Amino acid sequence: MRKLIENIIPYIIVFIASIHFPTDPDLGWHLKYGEHFFKTGSILRDNIFSTMMSDYKWVNHSWASDLLVYISFNTFGFLGVSLLGGAIVTLTFYFFSKAFNLSFWDKAFLFPIVLFLVKNVNAASFRSQLISYLLTGILFYIISLYNKNPKNLLFTIPLFLIWANFHGGFILGLVLLIGYLGIKKIIEFKNNPDVKSLPKLIRLEAAIVVGILIATLINPFGYAVYLESLNHFGNPWLKYVSEWSSFSDLSSQWWNLIIFMNLYLISIVILFLTGKLKNRLPIVILILPFLALSFYERRYAWSMYYISFPVLLAISDFFKPSSKSNQVIFASILTIISLVFILNSKIPTEKYFTMNWQEYCKAPANLCSYGAINFISKNNLSENLSTPYSWGGWMIWHYPNIKPSIDGRMHLWRDEKGYSAFAEYYTNVQDWETIDKSSYDVVLALKSKPIYKRLLELNREKKWRIVYGDEISAIFVRN
Repeated sequence: MRKLIENIIPYIIVFIASIHFPTDPDLGWHLKYGEHFFKTGSILRDNIFSTMMSDYKWVNHSWASDLLVYISFNTFGFLGVSLLGGAIVTLTFYFFSKAFNLSFWDKAFLFPIVLFLVKNVNAASFRSQLISYLLTGILFYIISLYNKNPKNLLFTIPLFLIWANFHGGFILGLVLLIGYLGIKKIIEFKNNPDVKSLPKLIRLEAAIVVGILIATLINPFGYAVYLESLNHFGNPWLKYVSEWSSFSDLSSQWWNLIIFMNLYLISIVILFLTGKLKNRLPIVILILPFLALSFYERRYAWSMYYISFPVLLAISDFFKPSSKSNQVIFASILTIISLVFILNSKIPTEKYFTMNWQEYCKAPANLCSYGAINFISKNNLSENLSTPYSWGGWMIWHYPNIKPSIDGRMHLWRDEKGYSAFAEYYTNVQDWETIDKSSYDVVLALKSKPIYKRLLELNREKKWRIVYGDEISAIFVRN
C-alpha cells in the first residue's frame, strides 16, 4: 500500500489535474491535417484550407502530432483529446522525476508547485508543444543515464529523430543538450586543464551531436524544418500572437514568473550554503537565458519551469523532515490535500464526457458563432470573405465548404516577395488601415475588435451595410 501511494498516487494527481477541455483555437486544422493523412496516405503540404496565400506550401513541423490528436478525437471525441493531454503531461512529470531521482517527499512537495506554474499551457488540453515538454523530460532522463555511463548519450539520436517529426521544439531541445554538455565539459576542463586531452574529452559528445543533426533531417520536409523555426526570429508580427507575446504586466502568469524567479534565487542560495551548487551548476546556468527570455516571449517559461526540478529540489530538501518515517507521513498528508483540492476543481466530472463543439465555441479564446457562419452559407456570402483569425481552425473542421480567410497556421507565413497574410489581416482588424481599402466585399467581424467600430462608421456612411449581428459577431457587406 505504501509503495502504491509513493509510486502511483502522485502521478494520478498530475493526470487528473491535467485533464482540461480542449479549447485550442487551432484544434480544427490539426484534425483536418490528421484526417487528410489517413484518407490519402500523404502529408498535406499545400494550403487548401484558407483563401489568403492559397498557393503557399507550408512546412508542418508537427505533422506526426496531428495524427495523434486525430486518432484520439476520432475514437473518443473531445474526451479523447482531454485524456491524451493528461497522459502526455503525466509522462512528462514521470520522466523528469526519473531524471532527477525525486523521492516521494520531493514529488509531494514539488509536483503541485510545477503543476501550478505550467497550468496555463495545459489549460487548452492537448497541443503539440506538450510533446516537446515530454521529450525534454526524456532528454534529461537520458542525460542522467549519460552521467553514469557516457555511452547512454547515444539514445538521444533516436529521440531527436522522433522529436523532429512531432514538434519543431526539437531545436530548443538541441540547444538544451548542447548547452548542458558544453557547461559540463567546461567544468571538467577547468578541473583538469590539459589542452592535449581536449579532443578526447569531447569526442563522443561531438560525434553524437553530429548524429543528432543528421537524424533530425529524416522527416518529410528535410532541412526546411530548421528554416521554419528560424522564421520565428526577427518576425515583427510574432508579438501580436498571444503564445509568442510577453505576459501582461501584473497578470497571474506574470506573477507566476516573478514567484518562480524568487524561488530560483532562494534555491541558488540554499545550494551554495549546502555545497551542492557545483553539482547542479549546468541546470542553474541553463535556466538563466530562459528566465530572461520568458519576460519577452511566454513560450520559454514552460520549458524553464520543467527543467527547474533539480534547482527547486534545494527548497524541497530544506523543508524535508529529518527522519524517513516523518517524510512519508508529511508527504502523504500533502498528497491527500493535493488530491482533494484537484478532485474538487474537476466537479462536476460529467462535463468532460459531454464536451462538444458548442461548448468549444463558448471558450474565451474561441467565441465562435454558428449563427454567423450559417447566415453566410444560407446567403452565399463566402466570396471575398474576411473572417476572424481565431475562427480559422473551427471553420476548417466544421465548415469545409466555407473557407476562412486566415487561420492559426499562418502567423509566420511570408512568400518570396515578403508578403504576410497575418500582417494584412492584423492591420485591418486593428483598424490601422481601413477595411474599406481592402479587396474584401464581406467581413465577418468580432464585436470586441476595432474593425467592428470602423465598419459601424462605414455603415453610417452607407459604404457598407450590416446584414447580421449577434452578441459575438456581425457581418458587413460592401455597398
